[in-house]
Amino acid sequence: MFDEISTGVFCLEHSPKLKSPVYIVGVSGVGGVGQISARLLIEWSQAKFFSSFYSGYFLDQALIQNDGICSLPKWDFYESNFCRPNLIIAVGNSRIAVDEPEAYYMVLTKVLNFGLKFKVKKLIVIDGIADLSNHAKDIYVTATSESLVKKLIGFGGKSLKTTELPGTIGVLLGLAKLKNLNGIGIIKPS
Repeated sequence: MFDEISTGVFCLEHSPKLKSPVYIVGVSGVGGVGQISARLLIEWSQAKFFSSFYSGYFLDQALIQNDGICSLPKWDFYESNFCRPNLIIAVGNSRIAVDEPEAYYMVLTKVLNFGLKFKVKKLIVIDGIADLSNHAKDIYVTATSESLVKKLIGFGGKSLKTTELPGTIGVLLGLAKLKNLNGIGIIKPS
């Protein structure tokens, strides 16, 4: 397993049977917004764990739980057919630790392709950013198509204007667009 861990390896517990799922990724960014949102969705949708993903590009540390047990940083994947559309929810306890763009592309291509194996129809990435102004109550949105952005604005999101979207959320959405997968980014200042 560790020979192939540098880019990343999935430890599949079982293969879910889902119909056209939506792929939701809760990013471990500023304020834990993505992680908290994903965990709430896991609870609400009665999602069940089905895989973990380990990467040599995650932080070089062990995480110690309340019971004293340590484990490597990872992303966990959950599946839910409790609701329509069905869901695949990814939530991690680590970020990609290196500042080399290749690491983001390699790891996140693996993560995106994992979802595509289950025929996901849409990608939603949730992340937090540092609030450097008085816009903490706003929720910003971006997407891989104009029609999706308009739909999100109709739900009350504020369009993210001409800027750069670095890191996990930016690369995942960019890769989704290259693969003709509808992608949505939800960004909350915190």
